[in-house]
Amino acid sequence: MKQAEPWMLSARALVQAYRSRTLSPSEALQSVLARMDSQNPRINAVVTHDRDAAEAAADASTRRWAEGRALSALDGVPFTVKDNIATAGLRATCGSRLYADHVPERDELPVARLRQAGAVLVGKTNVPELALHGSTDNALFGVTRNPWNTALTPGGSSGGAVAAVAAGIAPLALATDGGGSIRRPCAHAGCVGLKPSTGRVPRSDGFPVFLHDFEVAGPIARNVDDLVLAMHEIAPWSALDSRAAGFGQMPFTVPPHIAPARIALLDALGSAPVDADSAEAAQDAWIALEELGHRRVALAPAQRAMLVQAIAAINDKAWPVLS
Repeated sequence: MKQAEPWMLSARALVQAYRSRTLSPSEALQSVLARMDSQNPRINAVVTHDRDAAEAAADASTRRWAEGRALSALDGVPFTVKDNIATAGLRATCGSRLYADHVPERDELPVARLRQAGAVLVGKTNVPELALHGSTDNALFGVTRNPWNTALTPGGSSGGAVAAVAAGIAPLALATDGGGSIRRPCAHAGCVGLKPSTGRVPRSDGFPVFLHDFEVAGPIARNVDDLVLAMHEIAPWSALDSRAAGFGQMPFTVPPHIAPARIALLDALGSAPVDADSAEAAQDAWIALEELGHRRVALAPAQRAMLVQAIAAINDKAWPVLS
């Protein structure tokens, strides 16, 4: 069997390879950079990067692993950052010409924590202007395309983030979600993502301020296990974010058993057509959930109607005003 290229590996698999010394962070970075060079021209996922800084960070991680002093379970793992998140010394535009030359002096807190954990920043990923659309396109960098089919969109507003992860440009991405901006693009591109509760991932030094007020930061990966690794690094409490007060010093943990829950089934949204493959995948998911002891609850017609009306109001009224 052909050995997997480093860019194909999950974050956990990369760290296992570093630990066994079958691969170094520097070698892993060169693999993902080569992948970026080959794939980014067709999908336009990464819009800004600093190759020299990434190589320096990977080389430092390689030395730490060789000396037995790795900083964390993400030391040497490549990651990307959505372009509406501040990165010290690396342009952050929020997809807008208003911020075309904006280079932050400080990392946003989740970025700082990932770097402190030894993770290697590959680059910034594209967003719709001010992260306010369900597809990813802007006048500054252009359109981002779905790596599975470039005629399709990866969604938004974290379209660049999911495109990079799905294409193998990095196993992890840091993104934001205020109204589905992590969750929906993951569904478009076959990735997994988490919108944490407000305050669960503390933030600081965000921009623009009004977006920082209602968006949360969260990870995107190709498997759930890697999401857990990322959350261990970005979720600890911080006094820099008052919204984190409700979590205190509570660590991020995954319980071994989850109590049975009632989960609503929404198999159609108004008159919108549902692709047969999507419907089949949803049913497979329900079967898996029921096997875990969860109970499916059907939405009443009135509940369905209210949901459709709410989504229509957001799409027809709120988003045009915000954008």
